[in-house]
Amino acid sequence: LIIGDQRIVDILKVPKQNLMYHSYVMYNHWPRVLSLYDLGVAPLAGDFDMRRSPIKVMEYLVLGIPFVATDCVVYDELKEARSGIFTKNTPESWYNNLKTIIRDRKDYETRYGKELGLSFDVDSNTDNIIKIYEEIING
Repeated sequence: LIIGDQRIVDILKVPKQNLMYHSYVMYNHWPRVLSLYDLGVAPLAGDFDMRRSPIKVMEYLVLGIPFVATDCVVYDELKEARSGIFTKNTPESWYNNLKTIIRDRKDYETRYGKELGLSFDVDSNTDNIIKIYEEIING
């Protein structure tokens, strides 16, 4: 399932019968669409991607979706999550870890992760956010 940019579908050499595509969705519909996932993937590569947000893995954690993600600095704060696998960025590692998560998906679904994802929730961190703004304002 590819959601978002149609150009990605056009680039992939996947038979049409093995591929599902869904266009972009409004942000308020995203949790419902994401909850349909059986497995999440979060590949990152290159300098630009090393400055991205960890939101993909956070979403998978909150919704209890087993995942495979690149083992990189972006996800450092989330690596204690046992509901997914952080993998080296090699074709062999991705293949082996995707196989593992597919084979053992039910086991990964029951592992710790949701609480870790929720610990980054804005509502749970209001006091921390206010404190940081006060430090910025007050110097």
